[in-house]
Amino acid sequence: MTGQYVLGLEGFTGDAKPFSFGGKTHKDVAGFDIKKLLIGSEGCLAVISKITLKLIPMPTHQESVCVSFESLEMATDCLTNIARQRSWPSAAEFIDTRCLDAVEKNLNKRFDFNTGNYVLLIRFESDTKAGLAMQIQALSKQLNSYSQVSMFQGNEADYWQARHAISEALKAQYTYKMSEDITVPPASIFEFLNFLRECQAQSPCVFLGFGHLGDGNIHVNLLASELSESDWENEKEKWVPQFFETCKALGGTLSGEHGIGLTKKAYMKEFFSNSEIHIMKGIKKVFDPNAILNPSKVI
Repeated sequence: MTGQYVLGLEGFTGDAKPFSFGGKTHKDVAGFDIKKLLIGSEGCLAVISKITLKLIPMPTHQESVCVSFESLEMATDCLTNIARQRSWPSAAEFIDTRCLDAVEKNLNKRFDFNTGNYVLLIRFESDTKAGLAMQIQALSKQLNSYSQVSMFQGNEADYWQARHAISEALKAQYTYKMSEDITVPPASIFEFLNFLRECQAQSPCVFLGFGHLGDGNIHVNLLASELSESDWENEKEKWVPQFFETCKALGGTLSGEHGIGLTKKAYMKEFFSNSEIHIMKGIKKVFDPNAILNPSKVI
């Protein structure tokens, strides 16, 4: 997580009072951890003027592999088993191959790893070639327990080009696109994706989930083309609350990356009690008594 590399913050509160929290030390438990409170506060608490970051060396060796599955159950089970390994990969992406179909159409390019129904894109890193080979060998051995699975190596640039092009490709293919960013516990990934599969059977819309499923972060996409604008609005009104309801039931959170801003503000009360929201508003008032920093957002 980006925030884990932030060691210190300096800046000003909404009433122009300077502050400095954290610094160059790697361990600091003096007072409350205000630094972590400010990280991800969406500009609602302070103006940051200086950030002290922790830097780490680039890995000496890295390699990405794609693994295709016919079954959602097998793909998510493999992802869960990878998480239990001693060497956790630096990236683990889940892609519904309907996303890859859209990318191929949009880029006018064919990807040989676009097979099956679901693809895992996994990147391994190591300081030695032997360590990298050991991680990939462990994955290959694990795949022997699944049927109708294929592993692809050697086209790292294509793998990540396809992954990064998904959102734009879906936008180009469908008239309407709604994307939500939720996170569920890794053990609940299959349940949420299966929920999307069940929704698909009940709606004229297309339901796609993809993203950084190594940490349970799912980009939920609701898509449609053959609908009137009013029908599309009705479908959004029907399904988006169900996305969040299911996420909450599985122990998930309202946002994993994109924050709350304005669009998710109405759902905060579904995930937090009145007393919890009261605490957040109290913190906001301390840092920004005149409510001039990103007013009306988050809470």
